[in-house]
Amino acid sequence: MEHYGGTLKDTSELQRYSEEKPPIIVATFPMNREAMTEIIRIKIEEKVLEHAQMQLYGTQADLKATLQARQVRMSGLLDTKEKRPAFEVWLQQNSKTEDQVLVQEFPGRYGYAWLVFDTEGKYIGYF
Repeated sequence: MEHYGGTLKDTSELQRYSEEKPPIIVATFPMNREAMTEIIRIKIEEKVLEHAQMQLYGTQADLKATLQARQVRMSGLLDTKEKRPAFEVWLQQNSKTEDQVLVQEFPGRYGYAWLVFDTEGKYIGYF
């Protein structure tokens, strides 16, 4: 909560974006100078990093659209980062095919993981 600079009163507020624990939330960054200047101002003056700026948080539909838009790139990264074999194992263990899931690389505190979502953007696992 300290990362939110006082804008988050209770972690239950995050449930409107995600019911997952921890919450899986997409942040959408506007691509114009004025909006980016405001994001940077909040980061510097209010000490609230981008990932904790709730005005950037998107809906579940935004998460789904973002995941869908990134799939070609993520598929290429699976190959580039030599994670395709681990993905294939995950698919087999979970009785899924590649067209039934959306994947996203996630840089966590202790290393990278690949999050797996169904085609509606609901989290279903990781590898």
